[in-house]
Amino acid sequence: MIKQAQDNGTPDHHWKFTYANGAFKIQNMNSGLLLGVDQESTANSANVVQFQDNGTPDHLWIMAQVPAPYFSSGRIYKYMNYNSGNVLAVQNESQADGAQIQQYFDTQTEFNFLTPDHLWEKDDQGGGNFILRNVLSNLVLGVDQESTANSALIKQAQNNGTPDHYWQFTPQFTIPNPTGAGSPLPCSKIENLPPVAKQKLYPALELTVIHATEPTDPKDRDKIDWKLITDLTVRSREEAIEKLRWYGLRWKMETLRRPSRWRRRSHHH
Repeated sequence: MIKQAQDNGTPDHHWKFTYANGAFKIQNMNSGLLLGVDQESTANSANVVQFQDNGTPDHLWIMAQVPAPYFSSGRIYKYMNYNSGNVLAVQNESQADGAQIQQYFDTQTEFNFLTPDHLWEKDDQGGGNFILRNVLSNLVLGVDQESTANSALIKQAQNNGTPDHYWQFTPQFTIPNPTGAGSPLPCSKIENLPPVAKQKLYPALELTVIHATEPTDPKDRDKIDWKLITDLTVRSREEAIEKLRWYGLRWKMETLRRPSRWRRRSHHH
């Protein structure tokens, strides 16, 4: 359970924003389809494919910029799939032309530089188009045989100027809404580290921040502006609303309990 407290300097008050650059849809400029994961899989080594935009969360990718001094260009990123938590990688760390692109588990430390196939250079080509070049192989992200079909495999290839090597990024910063009903809910993922002395004993706690606001100003009270932090799974708008309702009910229970506590305190006085 997450609570607020006085700032007394304890390490549980320290938070690390691991993937803070936002969620994006990545569209292939040859096919118009989105970068996604085959069958929305959350498994290690699941193939990365292109697919039409149908609102599934595997079409969202969270960019994590690799900071200086590791790479001074400012163009090196990891791409974490929002649905699985795995990152864009090359099968078996291959450096071969035509190697399959997959998703793979990435360590939850600051950055895992022992697997450079998880690192991609985002090279601006102008006009909103980008090439993604793998740091290990120096090959670029493309679509197998320049296909425009759903579920076509994503592979790395020599940069020969074909249009399937060009990608555009559309920022989302929201929980996807598969049903299309209502407005999206902004959210972020953060990581709470255990105390330094206990980091070998306990894993980091992955949390989701849901920011819920009312669309209009009520006449008789202030507008609700609520940032909810939870360790419960949130992968869709429906799941976000579900968590808000659960915590809302908890606040009602707390409100009902207050008078009894006050009566007990006044009785003791």
